[in-house]
Amino acid sequence: MSFFDTIKGWFNIGGVKVALQLDSKQIAYSGDKIAGSVELSSKGEKEILRLTYRFLTRHITGTGEARTVVDKIIAETVEEVPFKMTAGEIKLLSFAIPYVIPPEFYETGGVLGVVGKAGSLVANARRSWHVMVVCDVRGTALDPMAMVEVSLVE
Repeated sequence: MSFFDTIKGWFNIGGVKVALQLDSKQIAYSGDKIAGSVELSSKGEKEILRLTYRFLTRHITGTGEARTVVDKIIAETVEEVPFKMTAGEIKLLSFAIPYVIPPEFYETGGVLGVVGKAGSLVANARRSWHVMVVCDVRGTALDPMAMVEVSLVE
């Protein structure tokens, strides 16, 4: 293995690719799990150590230099599934993330809800919801991942 192959391995160049597919991109506030599948493909021999599935909310405020991004993990599931992938192999794995939405994320209605929405417009604030999978690959500094934006429904 040459020096350049080692560098490419650290940055996962030509390594494992991750694709995330959800059963539904609409998540219910009162639901209890998010189901889907992840497709792993590899161009070379790699060892997968674990898969981490996360349901998170991303709160963005401000613009330009004053922009801040805060992620809060709502639920996380880790599968310790060490296995090896060969060149050209494709694996399809199913998953389910059990979750409970904390009360502070429920939308407020009435006058209080209108005041909150007006305040978020002034502060240029935006909240989004995401499902993410991170694939821990042996020997890589930057683990491959995939993220899908979802919407919350009643």
